[in-house]
Amino acid sequence: MTSKDLKDLLGAVADEGRETVAVDEQQVAGRIKSRRRRQSVVVAAASVGTAAVIAAAAVAIVPNLGTEQAPVAGPRQAATGVAIGGCGETVSGEPRADAPLTMSAVTGVKPVSGTTDYATIDLVVTNTTQQTLHLSTGRSAAITVAQGGKVVATPAPARDAAVQLTLLPGEKKTVTSTVGLRRCDGATTQTGGRLAAGGYQLYATQKFNPTEGGEVLEAQGGPWTVELK
Repeated sequence: MTSKDLKDLLGAVADEGRETVAVDEQQVAGRIKSRRRRQSVVVAAASVGTAAVIAAAAVAIVPNLGTEQAPVAGPRQAATGVAIGGCGETVSGEPRADAPLTMSAVTGVKPVSGTTDYATIDLVVTNTTQQTLHLSTGRSAAITVAQGGKVVATPAPARDAAVQLTLLPGEKKTVTSTVGLRRCDGATTQTGGRLAAGGYQLYATQKFNPTEGGEVLEAQGGPWTVELK
């Protein structure tokens, strides 16, 4: 029995109000072990509480620990400025001047040799951003023909394969696009299969997919007034 054990025993006797004590080693050992277990439980509980406080403090100091910011892709495009309806429906709005890609017309329509159903128009696509854009797109923009604010001819069917295109900041590329001259079924202001002679407005749209990933970009152009004969 150590001096500490004896001290613990005498303390227990004093607590019970007894004036004498019989030193029984087995009994003493049992009492000491019991008291030590109670002390161990108290110490362990205190340790758990302290750990919880430390963990809470760590969270309070570093609330974003373990989170990551999503990477920002290339140029982004807000809602497009031109709304083009279906055949016989309205066309409204104008192309956005601050779009990453803009589209302008170089010349009027040029008839396609050997057919009266199609013509072509040369369009210029401009990269207005400060980044080099690596893009995949079709060979032709989608051209819609309108008259009096209504769609009278929808884009000609596209059968060409995708092409790769690189545009440096501010660079321009010319895209020769096909214009369908046959009226669509809902064009009630027209008669016959081909558009009648007169003035029309052309609208162009073309989608470009960044080959390195990112948001699809759309170039829009128009209205360009042309005269069909």
